[in-house]
This record gives sequence, structure tokens and C-alpha cells, in this order.
Amino acid sequence: MTTIRSMNVYDKVQFARVIAESDYYPHVDRTDFEEVTCYGAYDDDGGLIAGVMLLMQGNHAYLDYLYVLPEYRNLGYGVKLLDAVRIVLAQHRIKYVYASINGANEVSGKLAARHRGKVGFPYMHVRIDLEEKHG
Repeated sequence: MTTIRSMNVYDKVQFARVIAESDYYPHVDRTDFEEVTCYGAYDDDGGLIAGVMLLMQGNHAYLDYLYVLPEYRNLGYGVKLLDAVRIVLAQHRIKYVYASINGANEVSGKLAARHRGKVGFPYMHVRIDLEEKHG
């Protein structure tokens, strides 16, 4: 069973290392995660499966560094993580979420298109209005 929870300092350092070693995001440093909240999806043994960084201010949030370990991709872990983050956003009364999505990711590309994302190479920039209904 997958557990979704806020990352502690140790988890954030591990998350930064995994991302930096993946070459998926350039120039990642553990200090990028010091002042933000990160959420992770964990396996039964407490191993990190996926993670995401979330910065909330007022009724806006910025979501970045969504990453699923390669061996867990296309199994729904990213969706489970984002569903849990959506609940956190609702609890904090967030209305708008801004996200940068890697253009090479087909699944994320569909999400960006669904929410009228502005495509800019190599990332798509998306503003999601949580109060709107999206089909």
C-alpha cells in the first residue's frame, strides 16, 4: 500500500539527490527544498517512489519537481501523489496552482493541454484554477 506524506528533512535531501542524479531537472540542489513543503509517495518499506515540491502563498500555490522513479512510472503513483496534494491545497483554500511541466513527459503534456497550458520549450507552464470544472 502506498503512503503519501509530507517529507522530513532527510527525505528532502534524498529527493534532491534522486532528482539531481536523474538529469531530469537541471541544477538541482538540496537547498532548493529547504523553505518549501515537499510531499512523497512511499512504498511499504518507506522507500521513496515519487515526490513533488509545493510552495503556498495566499490563495496561490506553485508546484514543481514532480518526479516518479523510473521503475514506478505508468503505475499511477504520480496521480496518487497529485490527488493527495489536491486535498492539501483544498484544506489551505488554494484557488490557483502554477506548475512547470517538462515537455518531454507525454502524460504531463496531456495534463497541461487539459488545463490550457502555455507551452514554452522545454517546459509547459500551466495555471490551474481549482474552482473551475475540467472535463
